[in-house]
Amino acid sequence: MKAQEKKTNPNRKKQIYLFNIILLCLVTAATALICMVIFVRYELVKTELGGIYAQLESSESLAEKEYYDQEDVRLREQAAREEGISEEKKKLQNTIRSSLESGESTLAMLRALYEDELVVYSGGSYHFFSILKSVPRNGFSKGDFKTDAQGILQYSGSRTGQKTIQGVCVSASSGEIDWKSVKEDDISFALIRAGCLERELNAEEADSSGKGSGSGGGNTKDSGNAQNGQDPENDRFVQDPLLSKNLTAAKEAGLDTAVWYRISAATEEEVLL
Repeated sequence: MKAQEKKTNPNRKKQIYLFNIILLCLVTAATALICMVIFVRYELVKTELGGIYAQLESSESLAEKEYYDQEDVRLREQAAREEGISEEKKKLQNTIRSSLESGESTLAMLRALYEDELVVYSGGSYHFFSILKSVPRNGFSKGDFKTDAQGILQYSGSRTGQKTIQGVCVSASSGEIDWKSVKEDDISFALIRAGCLERELNAEEADSSGKGSGSGGGNTKDSGNAQNGQDPENDRFVQDPLLSKNLTAAKEAGLDTAVWYRISAATEEEVLL
């Protein structure tokens, strides 16, 4: 029996050795697991600290900002508004200066400034009319036209088949017209006045005969009435004396014709006519 026990002792030692190895492996695995848990916890804490630091920095930046009461806000808004007005004023002044220095007329300058309005010069003053949004525009721009060496406006845009034609606008104040010579000057059409207020016609006749005032019959609206004893409140529309003659002669010369009527109301009643 003793001989057999001695023979089995080496196996038992091996078992003990193997058990110790397994135990050490378990301890090592447990240690590694604990290290991983600690590392993960460290990273979580690090992330939380980063968020806390970011909040602290944000709080510091907010603390550095200025806060204004209602009166401060009002004063700052007023200053910004005044600064904006000053900039717009300078821009407008520069536009006007540039226009005048380039030799443009006052009417051309005003039309450039008021792009959404129709600007008309009549009777010694400028008139502004809102452009109807519902009416389609022709699509042409100012850059589509240039003045040639003879001072005639010509189309210079990119549209094919477009061209400009020249015309004249006349009335009795234009006097006798040689329409054949007009046609030979490459004039294609004529706008002929059909009529106007009687006082305006009388003023034109007085001015052409040298009976007008020193400033000219066209400068004082009622100068013709004063000389002819007419009351502006009871004025009437009359036909241009040369309407029929101009229409017939212009057509015979080969020009296209159209008529226009000058209406300058002196009373509210005339506006409604």
